[in-house]
Amino acid sequence: MVFRITNFCDMGCPHCMMESTIKGEHASMELIDKMLKFAELSPKTKHIQISGGEPTSHPDILNILDKVLTFGKEKNIPITLISNGEFLLNDLKDKILKLVVKHSIDTSKQLSNYSFNIPNTYLTDQFKFLIQITSVPGLYKNHDERLKIFNEVLQDFGELFPEIFDNISITTTLSGIIPIGRAKSALKKDPQFFKEFSENNMSSGPLKTVDGVLFKQASACFNLYNALQHTDNFFEAIDLVKENTVFSLCKPLITEKGDIKFGEYDQCSTVFNLNDFTLDNLNNLLTLELDLDQVLGPCGSCVNNALQQSNLDKYITKYKKNVKD
Repeated sequence: MVFRITNFCDMGCPHCMMESTIKGEHASMELIDKMLKFAELSPKTKHIQISGGEPTSHPDILNILDKVLTFGKEKNIPITLISNGEFLLNDLKDKILKLVVKHSIDTSKQLSNYSFNIPNTYLTDQFKFLIQITSVPGLYKNHDERLKIFNEVLQDFGELFPEIFDNISITTTLSGIIPIGRAKSALKKDPQFFKEFSENNMSSGPLKTVDGVLFKQASACFNLYNALQHTDNFFEAIDLVKENTVFSLCKPLITEKGDIKFGEYDQCSTVFNLNDFTLDNLNNLLTLELDLDQVLGPCGSCVNNALQQSNLDKYITKYKKNVKD
């Protein structure tokens, strides 16, 4: 699942699936405790991603990392920090990188055999601290300059602490972003963004290609719609999807405001809010029931491929028309 601990970010990326801005809010430490309790209530939680906005912009990021890493160690699940790499350019660099060293698995890899430009292996069943840094050419400001600095910083640090080699990655492509929200607006307005979005929008999951643009689809074999045919309990539905799909690490999303969303986008519907519960009565979530109307989002990916494909065909036709006009 994803802990979106802040929605603050000053990058202004046109494709941002979280709609992050410089006006974004930070999660309270009380809410962080509720997020961890929620993760504990969901027995099939296999991975926690700490995300944003830019999560390292949170004023309590080190305390949050300490809490979440302690939880991950107790439950023996990996924790990943998803960042734009900004922390490598400020005073947080050594503090966060040393946490990777402290919580990494021993490796025999040597510097000469390693490239930071490879994806993390998320499908691990034991605790460790991973960092994924994302910077996509054409979509992230000053990409070339920043990427050069990131690699230099990590190579220098890696010479002192080779343990980080298996635990930090830099990814330079998108992971099948669906064109909704800010990305939808940018595609309609900017032909150059349409080109860059198309060239860099990749995914290792099920794909749909429309006019050369790749989009992620819901699982062809099992998705939330299938799960809700078997149960109307939120946790049971989540667990069924996690058991029947490989790439379900980003579900559900918990925002800095406490909203619980089954999908990984800011646009996804809110099922309920953690702030409606105290830490002591959060167990009441176990008996909450829901129906499909509560989880339907704007793209249809939580239902089935046919609906999502129909929506994408319709949207892409509109994008193409606007770009030409």
